[in-house]
Amino acid sequence: MRHSPLHGIIFTSMLAATGCGTFAAKADPLHGPSGAAWGLSDVAAGARPVFGRTEFRVESDLPGTRIGRAPGADAPITAPAEPADTTNLEPGALLDVWLSDRNVDIRTITTERSLGTAVVQGDFFRYNVVNSDPDLRGFWGQPLLLKWSALLEIPDRGAHVFAAELSRERGGRAIQVRTMVRVDEETVFEKQVRVFLGNPIFETSSRVLTLAPGYHRLEVWLAVDTRQAVLPASQLGIVLKIRPPGQMTAEPVQPSRIWHRVR
Repeated sequence: MRHSPLHGIIFTSMLAATGCGTFAAKADPLHGPSGAAWGLSDVAAGARPVFGRTEFRVESDLPGTRIGRAPGADAPITAPAEPADTTNLEPGALLDVWLSDRNVDIRTITTERSLGTAVVQGDFFRYNVVNSDPDLRGFWGQPLLLKWSALLEIPDRGAHVFAAELSRERGGRAIQVRTMVRVDEETVFEKQVRVFLGNPIFETSSRVLTLAPGYHRLEVWLAVDTRQAVLPASQLGIVLKIRPPGQMTAEPVQPSRIWHRVR
């Protein structure tokens, strides 16, 4: 069927009226200059339009981040757990000790009053740190659950990579280890490991959290269940590393960034 010139003019006018002329003339509307035709020039790369709504759903490529709906945002930013002008803080983490029970969740055990408390500075998250405090040393030799509670100082805004390593050298006894690391209300590391015949332990994991500057709540659990006493020289423990925005490698958390509230 042949179309008259008048028919072509009418069809082109209909396309222009519906906004299709710009789309037909230019490729992908989410990239390049043609994005302006859809009003997307201010939307961050990776944003996906939700048609029929006024906002855009922005999804981050970073693992472990949540989904938000704010234009130009990579992920929701977690606010500090404590106000920036906190004055009743002192260096170090609070260490509490309980008797461990492999049949009970470690978070449930730590809701009860602890057997003892100490302030730890320097080499954090080591199981044998119990021996460094005279009030806690007497509990050594029993299955123990240790929990460090602190405020982690975050100076920079943006995506922080938290990398945790649970390790033990070869040569110790058979044990079952349970551990968990949480920042604010987010779990960045959780493992349960059972080893026999003195085998070594090496477990790693990482998580990305987008944080605002300030003091963020840090909690580390480490429970050991064994029928034999853990050697005092055992290097069983957790190494917590952080890679802040703009850096290429994760570094162990510095003692100068660990604080606790004075009780």
